[in-house]
Amino acid sequence: MGKTIKTSVDHHKCVGSRICTAIAPKAFALNSEGQAQPIDPPHESIDVIRMASEGCPVSAITVEESD
Repeated sequence: MGKTIKTSVDHHKCVGSRICTAIAPKAFALNSEGQAQPIDPPHESIDVIRMASEGCPVSAITVEESD
């Protein structure tokens, strides 16, 4: 069995830059407030999700992996 990936977005930090949705559109969407919202379960590889997280200009995305 593979690893479980959990993503979260700190909406106090998120400025709605849309970088995460451009990089990982199967893992993030914008909510009605124009902020990033994780799609659960994400349908992207962990590498793509990490790239989206690292691309966030305000570091609002947290990615956790577990077995």
